Amino acid sequence: MSFGETTWPTARKEHRCDLCYGPIPKGEKYSRWRGVFDGEWQDNAMHLECASSFSDEWQWEYISGEGDMPERIAKLVADRQTRSALALNGNMSNPANDKI
Repeated sequence: MSFGETTWPTARKEHRCDLCYGPIPKGEKYSRWRGVFDGEWQDNAMHLECASSFSDEWQWEYISGEGDMPERIAKLVADRQTRSALALNGNMSNPANDKI
């Protein structure tokens, strides 16, 4: 027996997309499905783009983390990685030390 409900809340904190594993930023509207599928409780959060990429044939036949990341999310991840690398190398100023 399977049943559930899809909602489209606004993220109050950052979540991780269950399809592409990209971040769902705070303040972004996303798709959340909660329910029972194949006898197991499921709670899935996805970018709206990821959720809309499902087709009727394989809607529940996906492997977590193997979906294509939306381009805007891939850019966000790349920007975060660049900032982290710069911070690790000491090439980034500390905002607490910046003068106004």
